[in-house]
Amino acid sequence: MSYSEEIIQKGTETLEKFLFLLKEDIILFEDRKQREKNQFKDGEADLILDKFQKWLKKNENNEEILLSNQDYLDIRKAMGSFTNSSKSQFLASNAHFVYLFALFDQFILEIAKLSLKNDHSLMQNYKDYCVNFFERGVDKNLYKLLPYESELVDYFSKFPSPIKVITKILGIDFKKEKFINTYFNYIEMKERRNLIVHRGGVCDELYLKTIKKYLSNYPQKKLNNFLSKLEKNKNETLNINLNYFLETIQTLYFLVCLLVSNLISRVNSESQKTILFTQAFNDLLNFTLETDYGFPLISTQLELFELYKSEYLNNKISKMNDIDKVNWILCNEKYKEIFLITYNASQHLDNIEQREGEIIKAKIFKISNDKNKFLLDNIEDQIIKKIITAFLEKNFQTFTENVFLFAEREKILIEDIESGWYMHRKLSEEIEFRKIYSSYKKKNNPQFGKINLIFTDSDKENKKKD
Repeated sequence: MSYSEEIIQKGTETLEKFLFLLKEDIILFEDRKQREKNQFKDGEADLILDKFQKWLKKNENNEEILLSNQDYLDIRKAMGSFTNSSKSQFLASNAHFVYLFALFDQFILEIAKLSLKNDHSLMQNYKDYCVNFFERGVDKNLYKLLPYESELVDYFSKFPSPIKVITKILGIDFKKEKFINTYFNYIEMKERRNLIVHRGGVCDELYLKTIKKYLSNYPQKKLNNFLSKLEKNKNETLNINLNYFLETIQTLYFLVCLLVSNLISRVNSESQKTILFTQAFNDLLNFTLETDYGFPLISTQLELFELYKSEYLNNKISKMNDIDKVNWILCNEKYKEIFLITYNASQHLDNIEQREGEIIKAKIFKISNDKNKFLLDNIEDQIIKKIITAFLEKNFQTFTENVFLFAEREKILIEDIESGWYMHRKLSEEIEFRKIYSSYKKKNNPQFGKINLIFTDSDKENKKKD
């Protein structure tokens, strides 16, 4: 396995674990909702909620609230059920949240050691960083290690902020506009993690001061606005709910892709097609496209595609692989779908707001459609081009025929396409497609003689452990 392949493998494994934790957290969230529902008879919870809202309205009007014995028992039951399930959910989500950062820190250490051992220019940057670190008197014992590269690599884990070190030696500047919001969010999330682990999760002065210290060199106005929002939570318990957990996944997802892409771009600049870190887009993209919970991740994936295009392709779309172009198109289509869902769910819009909404929708759709046309026009593989075009147009026959041509050409089991391709599963929601596809498969299912099974290094390691 080459150095770049190892870096890609580390990034892929990390994102797979992120997705696994997210799915686990969603299961807990759904289980909590079901348990709350099971506490009450049909319609009982809605009735209690309706009463509670009336009591709140009376309270706002300073009216006297008199409860019957049954009302008191009902509300006590409801509050007890909600409190217990909330505690259960928050404890589990907090644990998942803390583990997310453990995975991210482990990822940084692993790719740092790999890159320092394989890239001489990065090792020199790292040595310069260590010399500067020593000269500032932070660790006076560091000078003993400077002549020894292997010991210096092992020292990496002792730095208080590994992400600061690796981004420094890679030349990633978080003060750039396209990175600054991500970095602000990362610092807050990292300190919230420390708050939960060491100080019970209650927003205190140390939490705010530490964030301010880490971001002190950033634009003062932006920092003040960021801190003012955090200060509203002072003395409150900062538990991790599902939305915040998903926001953390977004932030760490972006950072993993940023680091992997920067590293592999150093070794693939001479190739005709530039290798982009989109391997993990399969599972993450499928999750994003297929579930409501994945909606927020679509903006991260679109942001990454734009970053890849400008940073690593030099805006030359011809250097992008066709499969990456297809994934970008799917993301654009999903973004339009999400906007429509959000827009249609908006209630109580007046005429002016409706007109403004239609203008915004027209702009978003035009931008996405123009970009998709550009990407489609630049897909070189004609079979892949026919597949994505047929998918967009819901041309079931053409899609099916070309999927089988693609499978035969690439020696891919058609069953793997059925289980792994979002496009196939999406079209399978249509009865007409299922009929056409099933009929075609009976007549044309390609059969390969034998499948070559190759064990990866991780498979071998797992076998040893067993």
